[in-house]
Amino acid sequence: MNQKIVKAALTGVNLNTAVLAQIISYVPNPEVAVEMLLGVFEPAPLTDVFYRAKWNTTLRKVTSIDYLGNNVIYTSFTQKKVRAWYVNEGDQAKGIYVTDRPSMYADYADVTIKGWDYLEGRTETVDAFYKETSLISSTEFSNQLSEWDLLLVPDELPF
Repeated sequence: MNQKIVKAALTGVNLNTAVLAQIISYVPNPEVAVEMLLGVFEPAPLTDVFYRAKWNTTLRKVTSIDYLGNNVIYTSFTQKKVRAWYVNEGDQAKGIYVTDRPSMYADYADVTIKGWDYLEGRTETVDAFYKETSLISSTEFSNQLSEWDLLLVPDELPF
């Protein structure tokens, strides 16, 4: 099929512009589609790559942008947490918990522990990504990961 397209383009065969316009209108970013078809698309260099979510401490590192699909591809970084189960009333205030769900418990919560996790290949639309995040410097990004690594909580739980 690619050979047919190349041959048609090189021999000057007229394209059905109505069909072409319809195809372009189906992609999320039709302006980029037209620029790509005309051979004039120039992606912006990826310079601003570190962001913090506005509603929590999640960090995001942009790895690429899908200009045609209008999506941001990124890696998400979060502080490590573990589900803690409080067997008796008052255990939470004392910091006494277990990580295996007991048959009877008074309460539970997610407890912050030392370190951080990441998920690669996350995708979000450009508009949603930039609405939900704030740009941060690479230093701020590194400092936050270091802070999570140095958090004064046990690597492992006492049980």
